[in-house]
Amino acid sequence: MAEVVAVRVPHHLAEDTEALSALRELVHDWATPREGFVTIHALEETAGGAVLVMEPDPPCELRDVALAARAVLSPEGRVRWAAARAREAARALGALPGPMRDLSPRTLGFAADGRLRLLPPLARVTASHGRMGAGVVPRGLAWLSPELTRGTHVDRRSDVFQLATLTWTLCGVAPPFARGTDLDTLTAILEGPRPPPLSEAAGVPSTLDDAVARGLARDPAERHEDAAAFALALAHVPDASADEQAEVAADALRRARARTRSAAGASDFASRLFDGPVARPCLKRWDDLAATARPAIRDCAECGLSVERVKTLGALVPLAGSCVFYDPEPEG
Repeated sequence: MAEVVAVRVPHHLAEDTEALSALRELVHDWATPREGFVTIHALEETAGGAVLVMEPDPPCELRDVALAARAVLSPEGRVRWAAARAREAARALGALPGPMRDLSPRTLGFAADGRLRLLPPLARVTASHGRMGAGVVPRGLAWLSPELTRGTHVDRRSDVFQLATLTWTLCGVAPPFARGTDLDTLTAILEGPRPPPLSEAAGVPSTLDDAVARGLARDPAERHEDAAAFALALAHVPDASADEQAEVAADALRRARARTRSAAGASDFASRLFDGPVARPCLKRWDDLAATARPAIRDCAECGLSVERVKTLGALVPLAGSCVFYDPEPEG
């Protein structure tokens, strides 16, 4: 079974010619299945608006894995694990045709096995034109590079700043320039003192200090030139062991499920990309569902919802807000 969801594009964007054009460009960049990416299969336009057909959001958010790593790993293990995830992010960024501009909690997800997956940076589409250069969402303010904050020229070194912020956060502490208010956070990014060494802030060995400090330089010219160079600066750190990765993944998944339950089920049918419902694939096998009078519909005893079996993307799109079992016709 191929897992897909249909995410409705808000009407104010679907009716905005410029925003929809920007969304098509983004879909083009994200349409090829690649390691480290959540694939967008298509942007479908219907009589009722527009829908993104894509893989579902990874189950774990950044906060889930960061808290899990701090809870279950030793300081040395946390450094190994954080460096491995940062290298995964760097490899994914290197596959993009240009800077991502929005490596932040909104675009970072983690699969059930603990591996990092990038979601498309829809802030570039949803933000007002000209706002801080590339689109800003409140939950990502502390991740903005100085040049994004100023609205000046942005290149791949901006991604390096955000990679360094990611590495810092994966070690279990708040982003280095996060402050109590949005204004204080933006001021800290632009003119605040340099953060202390990562080892001092996170209570981990100093193995990552030099690479992260250079990545967080306010002047882009002082940073690593791109994500690949940042990853190379972390090459001396060994990978986390399979046991360490599995332990973090299991604890993060437990946290994610607890968070979902505490949200009264709302997040079960919502995507981080846009507010609103999605058509979500059923995670059970078709044979595990109870048969009904209609061959293409079965009932789930666990969630109490009906699950419809569909074989084409065209059939999937109108089902936003329901459970679906996507069972495509074999190619050829």
